[in-house]
Amino acid sequence: MKYPLLPILLVCLVYACSKGGSEPEPTTNAPTAVNLEYPLKDSECTTGVDQSMEKTSIEFRWKADDNDSYELILENLITNQIQRQPSTNNRVSIVLDKNTPYQWYVVSKVSNSDKSEESEHWKFYSAGDGVSNYAPFPASLISPEEDFQFGKDIEEVTLEWEGSDIDDENLTYDIYIGTENPPSELVVSDLITNNYTTTIEVGKTLFWRITTKDESGNTSNSKVRMFSSDGGTGVLSFEIQQNDSIYTATIDENLKTIKIRLGNFDYEKLAPIINLKQGYSINPESGTEMNFHDSLFYVLTDSKGNETTYTLQVESGQHEVKSFKVHQGEETYVGQIDSKTGEIYLEMGNFDYTDITPEIKLSPKASTEVNQVTSMDIGQNNGATFTVTSEIGTTKEFVVKAPVRASRVTSYFLNPGFEFTDSAIETGYRVFAGSTQYISAQNIQDPSQVILELVNTNGEKFNFPVTEHFYHHYHSFETSQSQNSLTTVIPDDLPSGSYSITISEGTRTTPYPHRFEVINDNRVIRITEINKIDFTRGDTLILKGVNLRKEFAVKSNGSTYLFNDYVNELTINSDSTELRLIFTTNTYNRLKSWTESNRKPLAIQTSIEGYDHKLNSNIAYFNVN
Repeated sequence: MKYPLLPILLVCLVYACSKGGSEPEPTTNAPTAVNLEYPLKDSECTTGVDQSMEKTSIEFRWKADDNDSYELILENLITNQIQRQPSTNNRVSIVLDKNTPYQWYVVSKVSNSDKSEESEHWKFYSAGDGVSNYAPFPASLISPEEDFQFGKDIEEVTLEWEGSDIDDENLTYDIYIGTENPPSELVVSDLITNNYTTTIEVGKTLFWRITTKDESGNTSNSKVRMFSSDGGTGVLSFEIQQNDSIYTATIDENLKTIKIRLGNFDYEKLAPIINLKQGYSINPESGTEMNFHDSLFYVLTDSKGNETTYTLQVESGQHEVKSFKVHQGEETYVGQIDSKTGEIYLEMGNFDYTDITPEIKLSPKASTEVNQVTSMDIGQNNGATFTVTSEIGTTKEFVVKAPVRASRVTSYFLNPGFEFTDSAIETGYRVFAGSTQYISAQNIQDPSQVILELVNTNGEKFNFPVTEHFYHHYHSFETSQSQNSLTTVIPDDLPSGSYSITISEGTRTTPYPHRFEVINDNRVIRITEINKIDFTRGDTLILKGVNLRKEFAVKSNGSTYLFNDYVNELTINSDSTELRLIFTTNTYNRLKSWTESNRKPLAIQTSIEGYDHKLNSNIAYFNVN
């Protein structure tokens, strides 16, 4: 019963083959090269639309045809930057730099073909405002082609190029040829022909470029091309791209070295871009991140499997200070380094800054003058300067400073104060004349020599006396910090107004632009007398003064205790000149010192309209035993 199926299957197969063979094969349309129309060849393009003083918009046009799509290729002949703009019609607008030479062409494509066709390549200048004479176009290098390798029997090479100028001036050419990229050796100048013959050695790789000059003294530089004879290295280029700069190595085939000169940046994680001749490979590969402080080598393998080892030689351009330390006895003080500004800021606390001997760690292979760092005097505003020189001779100047400075001003109780910053000018801070303030300061050697001054808007200066001080210093392996807390009193007779602060010690002076308000009118609160300084349970504290308030604060054991209308043991007379507080058991227990610190500061407080924070009086001190 199964046999009759075979004839049916054969018939189906025959039918299928017959039907497929009768269909016509699809046709393929080939792309055609277009004719360029605008901007004109070798012209000054004048019909752009201004975008700014430096930019103009140019419409590129070419003759329409049967292609399905196009790609406009535009090259800036100064920077060699290439833009690609796809399009389905025959015109594209692009914003260009003014007074700049460009080259453009169009690639044609059709949808059912992988082929493409290029138009002619045209050069033009985007018009520059007020430009009467343009530089010649950079020369177009014709022969030899990029990376061309001649045979070992070739001893001479003829270089050919094409030059043009929209001003139709006579052109001359300077030829640069050398083993470095770009070449810097001028081999012939003022050539009037468009070709030049030079010699080439076996295994040699040479780079060449053309400088075109017109009669008006304008010049332009061509691209750089390379050619070699058989036996040259398989490494076409070895580059490091860093901080918008490109650093190119020199390949020495005889010494088997890759020699590169780098700039002032970090070498620990660099990924070189390596271009090789066809058929070659290299290990480590291009783009592999390496520490260029290490001893490195690269293994190049040719198409036949032969290996050649090249040693990497780095010429360092680093000229940085990696660490700056000062040793005083058993202590080490660490400077804070700002590489951008070249400033080293040091906080050593209450030590002599006029004669320090630092320990300096520099970038690898960098050096500095020994006599500049053996002994330094940084006890002045401008600090001490020394120079770091890299292996290749680049230099950077560093200045070591230890300026006396204030970082914060605050009242003792419930007043936020303000910090000195780069941006704050009007701080909104308000204080009473005669009130006690605290200033946090750094790099004070002798607090008794510190001078604080208040400066009004007319530039008049008023003494701002320091009554007490406290010193603390902290340092680790990474940083050092000094802190002096200065107790100061706003002068009683200081007129109301806006003031800034200047802090000085010896030859070091730091003025600050930050301003705050001093109030000296009938609202001022001042303590003039305290009945005694030692209190115990059952005693009565009596304060006398001006404009006393039934509201004051006491600092004790790290806490602030407020006394106001809600405290029954607190009374004040009718003219606000005398305030009394009975030391009940509750008050005594709160203010009693349970630690070694027994001294209590007290300040009267009040609020004024338009200011959210409490304003304080001067401070009275007492003990609770």
